[in-house]
Parts: sequence; structure tokens; C-alpha cells
Amino acid sequence: MLRLRMPELRRRIHEQSGVTFVLFAVLLPLILLMGVITVDVGNWWVHQKRAQTLVDAAVFAAGTAFTGCGQDAPAAHLRITRRALEYGGDTGRAAALVPPVTSYNVQEQEPNDLKLVLNSATYWNGSYPPDSTLGYPCAVKFLDAKATDDDVPLLFRLIPLAVDANVHARVEIRQIQATNGVIPVGVPEVDPVRVAVVFVDEDGNANSTSSISGTSFLNKQSLPPGDPLSGMAVWRADVAGVDLNGNENFGAVIVASRNPNMSLTGTLSAICTQVDTQCYSGGTLTSGISFIHSYSDSGSGSATDPFVRQVELAGGCGQSGPYFNLDDGTSCGPILIQAKIDFGASGDPRLDPTCARVSASQGVGAMTWSPGGLGGALGTWTGTFTPAITSVVDFTTQGKKPGSKKPDCSDLSNPRSFQRVAAPYVANDASGPVEHLTLENLPPSPSGFTNSINGNSSANVRVTVGLVPPLRDAPLSDPPIRLRFGTGPSQTQALDCLGSGSGPNGWRGAMVTGCDAFQINMRNGSCATPYPVPPDCIDSQNGNFNSKGVEDRFTPCTPNNWDGVTLPPENDPRWVVLFVLDELAFQQSGKKTYPVRRFASFYVTAGDGMDCPGDNPSTPPVRSREIWGHFASYVIPGFGDTVPKDDLCAFDGAGACVAVLVE
Repeated sequence: MLRLRMPELRRRIHEQSGVTFVLFAVLLPLILLMGVITVDVGNWWVHQKRAQTLVDAAVFAAGTAFTGCGQDAPAAHLRITRRALEYGGDTGRAAALVPPVTSYNVQEQEPNDLKLVLNSATYWNGSYPPDSTLGYPCAVKFLDAKATDDDVPLLFRLIPLAVDANVHARVEIRQIQATNGVIPVGVPEVDPVRVAVVFVDEDGNANSTSSISGTSFLNKQSLPPGDPLSGMAVWRADVAGVDLNGNENFGAVIVASRNPNMSLTGTLSAICTQVDTQCYSGGTLTSGISFIHSYSDSGSGSATDPFVRQVELAGGCGQSGPYFNLDDGTSCGPILIQAKIDFGASGDPRLDPTCARVSASQGVGAMTWSPGGLGGALGTWTGTFTPAITSVVDFTTQGKKPGSKKPDCSDLSNPRSFQRVAAPYVANDASGPVEHLTLENLPPSPSGFTNSINGNSSANVRVTVGLVPPLRDAPLSDPPIRLRFGTGPSQTQALDCLGSGSGPNGWRGAMVTGCDAFQINMRNGSCATPYPVPPDCIDSQNGNFNSKGVEDRFTPCTPNNWDGVTLPPENDPRWVVLFVLDELAFQQSGKKTYPVRRFASFYVTAGDGMDCPGDNPSTPPVRSREIWGHFASYVIPGFGDTVPKDDLCAFDGAGACVAVLVE
């Protein structure tokens, strides 16, 4: 049995402790170094996370400052920059602004080391790169923030190394797919994706394809500033081979559709009854809103059987007068009518001009004859009249009977009537949003309107249509416009977002609290039930409403900050969001259901019952049940039930938008 003596045991123990001591002495610096590295790396990570919080706060805080991009983009860019620097932690840039802004959020430990750049393609690297190399915020519809924490400090400062912390965030300003809090007021809007023209035989049958003599889709036009039609949404196309024979009356029907798959095949009735499609015609389906008098130059007339040839109009009202007029003569001059009428050789007014008689309906009365002019060798008959909603001009002609021996004009032929030789249109409900319509000849025909044409062969026609434009941001200097939600008829701009008015306090309560969530209709305008969740269609609210809803919404009074110079702040309680409906909304009596097209923003400058200082107009009509104000794109400050679309905010279409963190 092996036994160790005590001296030997002590010697071995001392040898082991010595090794342990040496080993500990060797490992201790490494342990300390690892600890220092761990703590400093952790500190760097904390700085990076803090910097990320700062850039997230910067872009989110600046999101609502995009309100106003449609009115004054440079002012909006400055406002966006100032808001971002208030929350982005760059104390140096914040203090350097004129006037300076306070940095509400700062980096810990060494707050002055954080450097922030906005919409820049590169990070700070010893100096600031230019902002907006990615584009100005209002133009690109996003704010990108890049922050650098310069030389993140080391807590122990034992490592001769300093590393920058780079972080990045971006918000996009997007349109809204669904949201809550919208007030129960709707606005019709004309915004088709396809516009077309259909030429119809006005004596034909809408259920027969033979009544259609030509069709074409029109193309959306981009007009230069100053163009006379620049205030409209203009669509145009050159239509070849329109079959206009010389024995019929024709008209142009305008088709507008939100359906991108809308077709021009089949009968006129089939075209006009497609989903999300509306035809604008002259009261009946087979009458157009621009009339074409198609005549023939063949044959020869006589005193007893004259031929009406060319009939031209001039004057009228609006850019497309005289054939499509904006009103019924209350603000524009009369229309001049000139005609070429063939009485034949024996009935030629040149032989006995005192015995030829031409009179016209529509208040034209007896027309006068003069040689030459439009009628050439046959002379020209001239008259004037004022356009009316149903302007249909008929001619009645008489001439001296051939072979008459009487020296005076007592022996005249029996009156001959010519129906509808001209029909200048005046815009009304049937023409809907159409504000301009011209039909012009293309070569080889002589230049001028196609509305009177020798129709023995096919015609080549340039069609130009001007529609009421979609909602647009109001210039700051514009006067306020009116929205009506009462005083009858039974359809106003009031909506029932509570379902048959059954919610708490009905329409009045909904004006105060806003509606529960609704979404944009993505079913081609269909309102078939069941509705999706949230609903995409909304009912009209019929009848008159007490103005208390407006009073309650804006009580206590807040100042009207739309001063014509600067945009009101985005937290102003006078900003509201409205429902945008299609162009046919509120045109029929009775309770109707409409698809929700989109949401629009409106700044209220006055309202019945508000009576607040600075309102504009200062004294709206008493109990008119109206609100007044301006459309302007607005970035809502909160989320709630808001769901963004993929589409970016347009900043010119009065849209309600939201800031979405995407990076």
C-alpha cells in the first residue's frame, strides 16, 4: 500500500496551487477583455436601438406634415423637415434651423453625436450629404430618414476602436382603403377609367346594332397650362369611317365607365347597361348630346319640293358652342343659323326673292335671304335664336308656284316642313358631367364642325369631350364651396352610416362621432349583399336634418384657420373626411345605396348653426343645412381602423391619406 508522507503531500499541493495561480493570472486579462467587449458591444447595440427609435419617431411625426403638398409644396417640405428634426435627435441641425426647433428626443450619453439626413441616398460620413437626392418628399410621397451615431462611445475606453451606428426608417404616404370616423356626408365625383363615343341613328332602335354608325374609345389628354380646356378632364380620339348617310339624323352618345373591361360591342342598350357604365344622351337613349344634320347634294329641289342642304350654327355658349352649350342663353348670346336651301331654278329666290319664304321654329321666325355666302349660287338663309334645353329647329319653306302669272306673291306653293334640321344641345341632367363636346371634320373634308355634313360617304371625325374634373385640392386663395345636407328634395348629400338611422342620436350623432369603419368598393361598383366587412356601400339619408349635428361637431368654437395664405395645421378639428360616391349619386329621389368610391378630405370654414368667429362665409343662410369649406389632401394623424392601399397619395385629388412605416 502506497502512502505519502506529509512533506511530500504538502509539496504536491503547493505545486498544484501554483499552476492554478499562474493559469488564473493568464486568464484574468482575457476575462476582463471579454467583459469589456461584451459591455461595449451591448452599449453600441443600445445606441443603435435608440437611434432606430429616433428615426422611426422622426418619419412618423413628419407624416401628417405632408398635408398641404397640394397647395404649397415648398412650405410643406420645410414643415416636414422641421417636424422630423423635432423628433429625430439631431440637435445640431435642429438648432441651426431658422427659427430653431427643440429636439424632443435625443440620443443618450452623447446626444450631439447623432446626425440625421432626409431623403438622402447616403448616410452622414464626416459631413452632411444633400437632403432630397431621392426626391423631394411631396414629389416622391415618402420620407426616408438615415441616422448615424458618430463614434459610439465605449464605456471602458480600453479598445482603440470606434464604430458608427447607422439606422434607417421610411414612411410612405398612401391612400386609404378603409377607415372609421368619416362624417355622414357624401360627394359625387366623375372619374372614369374609360370614355367612348357612340354615333347613333336617332331614328333607329336602341336594341338594334344597325342604329350604331360608329364607335370609338377616347384617350385621356394631358393639356398644357393655359389651354382653354385645362380646367376639364379632356378625352379625345380621331374616329374613322363613321357611316353618316344623307337621309337620317344622327347623334353622339358619350359613354363613361369605371369598368376597365367596358366593351363597345352589341346594341346601344347593351353598351349602356354594362357594370359601372353610364351613357349620356339627349333625354332618350337613341338621341345624342351633339346633333348631326346629315344631308345630300344629289338631285335638285323645286319651289314645291325644296331640298334643305347645309345648315350651320355659330355663337352659343361655352368652349364647344354652338352645338353643345353650357346653358340656355341666360349668360351667352344668341345662336346664328345659316342654311343652304335648293328651291330649284324656277323657285330660286334670285328670280323672285320676295316670294321665297323660310321660317324656323325655336323663335327664329322668318329668315332672310342674301346672295352668295354659305349657299353659293343658291344664296344663304339667315336667322337667330336663343338656345334652350330642348332646342330643335324645324324649317317651313314656301316659294312662288312654277308658272304662276300673278305679279305678286299671292300664289305660293303649299308649305313644306323639314323636321330637325338643327338641334343645338344645352347641358342638363341628361348630359351629366359633360361640359364640352365637339365633333370636327378631319381631312379630306373641309375643316369645321361635323354637325352639318354631306353624308353620302363615311366621315372621319375628331371627337373631343370635356368632363367635370375629379375632386381637386383647392388653391389657398379659392373661395369656399358649399356642401348641402338638407332642405330637400328627399335626396341630399346626407348619408346613413348607422343603418336606417337606427344608431344613437341618428344622423346628428354620426356627425359628431363619425361613422364606423367603411372601405372602398372593389366590386366594380356592385352593392349586392352580403357586404364585406367593413361595408363598401352606404345608404342615402333622406329628409331634412336639424343643424344641431354641425353645431355639436364644432362646439366649442375653434378659429377658421383657412386664411388664403397658409394651410391650417393638420391637428385643426375643422378637418373632416367625407365619402366620395359616383357621379349619379343624389340625382334620384327615394332611399338609394351607393358604392364607396374613395374618401376625401375637407376643411370646414363655416356651417349652418356654427356661428364661430372668423367663419367664411361669416353669415351662411339661416337653417340652410349646409357646410362650407375647401377640399385638400390630408394625412390623418391616427390609425384606428385605417387600412392603407398600395397606391401612394396623389396630393392633388383631395384624398384622405395615411403614413405607413415601410422600412
